[in-house]
Amino acid sequence: MLYYGPLPRTQPELARSLSSALAWAGITAILISAPVIGKVARTSLERTLGTLLGGALALAVAAAASPALFALALPLVAFAGAAGGSALGLEYTGRLFGVTFLVVVSAVLGKPGAAPAFAAAAARAGSILLGVLAVMLASVLLWPASLRVYVWNVAVSSGGGE
Repeated sequence: MLYYGPLPRTQPELARSLSSALAWAGITAILISAPVIGKVARTSLERTLGTLLGGALALAVAAAASPALFALALPLVAFAGAAGGSALGLEYTGRLFGVTFLVVVSAVLGKPGAAPAFAAAAARAGSILLGVLAVMLASVLLWPASLRVYVWNVAVSSGGGE
């Protein structure tokens, strides 16, 4: 667990939530990092879109609050995400749609009411957006390379630009 001073002792649930959110943000940052800004932008957009859509659907299904509906929806959502993402050329969005749905639904199983579902969806979306913003900011400020510049640099360093 990450260290937040006295937080783990005084508010252990908040400390666990923060640790989980930062872990998702870190995973996002690792997964969307790329040497060129165009790739970062596309992956960031697809990850954000899939997360928001999957979270929204999980909230809608959680409103029904039926474990049987959850069990029925899981394979259907996974298939719909994969098929829809593939058909639209947004495979990453489709994968994140299913993953986010699963994460949010599994976090609220056995917990009555809409509040746990909203909290799980908001935490997931917020942490993904935090990771996306961190990488986008780093890409713009630290490594603002376009593909053209990146290819040129690789060609020059390998002796092909002479």
